[in-house]
Amino acid sequence: MMLKNAGRKTAAWLMVLLLVMSCLLVSVHAEGSDTAVSQSSQTAAAEETPSDNGQMNLDVVFVLDASGSMIKSDPNKVALDAYRLFCDLLDDSCGIGYVVFTHELLSSSEVVNISDKAALTDSKNKMASVKYDKGGFTDIALGLTKAKDLLTAPEVKNDHREKVIILLTDGNTALPKDGPRTLEKSNDEMDATLMALYDYHIPVYAIGLNYDGRMKQEEMQRIANETNGVWYETTTSEELVKIFSDVFGNIYQLNGEQKEIVEGNVQITVADNSVFTVSVIVRSSLKMEELNPKLYDPSGKEVSLQNNKDISVSTTSSYTMIKIFYPDEGNWRLHLDKANNDNCVVTQMDYYSIYLEQKVSTPAPTGQPLKIETTIKNSDGVLQDKRLLDSITMNVKIVSKGGKQVTKLMKSDAAGVYYCEWQPEEAGDYTVTTIAETPKFKKNSKSEPVEIMTPEDYENYLKGAGRGEEAKGHEDSGNGWFTIVVILISLVVALLLIFAVTVIIRNVRRNHAVSGQAEEPDAFQPTPAVQPPQPKEKAPPVKPATPPELVDYEIVEHDALENLIKKGPDNVFNASADDYQSDAALEALIRKGPDNTFAVGKDKLPEEMDEDEEYGDEYGDEYEDDEGGLDEEYEDSDDDDDGNNPLAGLNIRKD
Repeated sequence: MMLKNAGRKTAAWLMVLLLVMSCLLVSVHAEGSDTAVSQSSQTAAAEETPSDNGQMNLDVVFVLDASGSMIKSDPNKVALDAYRLFCDLLDDSCGIGYVVFTHELLSSSEVVNISDKAALTDSKNKMASVKYDKGGFTDIALGLTKAKDLLTAPEVKNDHREKVIILLTDGNTALPKDGPRTLEKSNDEMDATLMALYDYHIPVYAIGLNYDGRMKQEEMQRIANETNGVWYETTTSEELVKIFSDVFGNIYQLNGEQKEIVEGNVQITVADNSVFTVSVIVRSSLKMEELNPKLYDPSGKEVSLQNNKDISVSTTSSYTMIKIFYPDEGNWRLHLDKANNDNCVVTQMDYYSIYLEQKVSTPAPTGQPLKIETTIKNSDGVLQDKRLLDSITMNVKIVSKGGKQVTKLMKSDAAGVYYCEWQPEEAGDYTVTTIAETPKFKKNSKSEPVEIMTPEDYENYLKGAGRGEEAKGHEDSGNGWFTIVVILISLVVALLLIFAVTVIIRNVRRNHAVSGQAEEPDAFQPTPAVQPPQPKEKAPPVKPATPPELVDYEIVEHDALENLIKKGPDNVFNASADDYQSDAALEALIRKGPDNTFAVGKDKLPEEMDEDEEYGDEYGDEYEDDEGGLDEEYEDSDDDDDGNNPLAGLNIRKD
């Protein structure tokens, strides 16, 4: 069995070794082509990942100045409500976090997904509990650097969302004399952080709360300009909710529409079915209980504002926001008790779930028209809403590396594809962006880099690309044949190995059966535990070749025989009589029979020797020959008889 197992294990190890070698051959040969395919796949994946797929896809970090001066500039903590408002404006495809700073970092929250309602609620509650630090100074670089770190963390950086920072402060950088660092170090960090934010394409929307008129605008403008952001200024915190909604509209290029209030009623118009959400923001000096808002759908039916999956209501001391998801097309109505145009401001913001898919060939030569195509899509595919399409103006913005800009108007064909042609005059690197604009929103496509070449360079490029494709085709063909050959050879060798191992196992079994030798221990089996000695099995009696003749003999006295012969330990016969001092002489006369019994003739045993009689019956019958006699080998021999031996004349059976 151990030899059999060893043979099987050998075969298994040989098979594994063969497969490993085959895989190595294929992988080594295809290493170059696999690398090329991997790089190509990564490029394709990057190109196929849209920056806008109809959802908001935004990560925001809110950076709040909590220095002592904010106690006076924002006594009602409207800034904290503004953070909550921004959370409510975002959809589930977004994430949000915050940083609270003075001349030190007070607290921060990593970017959490809006879809994670428990984490979002926790973030809102922590921000709502922030207290302005009476003895705190202002280190804007510290807050911006932390926000940059949150947005460039690996798990956030690679989530394919746009990144934005919203900075709110009421002053300029000012540090205590005995603080943790100097103004020079803070300025150096500001320079490095703004450069990094520019490289990461993270704009900063800087909001200056200039309540006392002493804030220097230069620092805030610099932060916004060097990161391609926007700068806002207000003298009262009561405007922060409006500014935050404007920031939201600026990020998504939405035009918030201020609504007129007529006898407490506000008409909310949903122009088409491509509207993803309608956000109605109500800012009023009246409390929510006094306004008692009620919402009616286009059919005139009242819509419940509580426990409704299609309606979200958020209320703070500064605002009330009603958010309608996937609204039906038509005119909705919002009724507000005691509201008029003097004590209440209502703003409607529509977010459209559409995006632009742009195609442009690159590289391209100068002197030839370059065709640019763009399709407007929503979650259902190509946009089919004719009224919305008729309201959209499509333009292409082409910007050279030096900043020179060209804008082209696009036309649409019957399939809903917008197109235009541009004939470049100078070689160089350009970016192409399609812009869709309506009275309510503006959408941009992903900016695509385009390389423009001279005709000579473009011709050489085409030749090189052709040779590259031809070479790649030959290489792919060669790779395929090589792989097939390796697989076939591997199968043949595997079959031969299996056959060889099978033959070896059969030969070993045959030799082992013939020789009867014990098998060697299996090298792969653990050493068995030592077993206690087992009793030997009784060997069956061997029948002599020639049965002995039956010879009569006589025992005078049973006790004489018992006293004379004693069986000692280890089956050794000892003599108790003086006549037989030699074991060898005794063994010549007495032979032990099978099963450690002494066999004697049966004819003239005394009646008192019943056991001996039984033995005589057994062995006499067993060794009778065909003629009823015993083998002469077992006949009595008187060679050792001296006349004194009580056993003289006995025929003792030998084994």
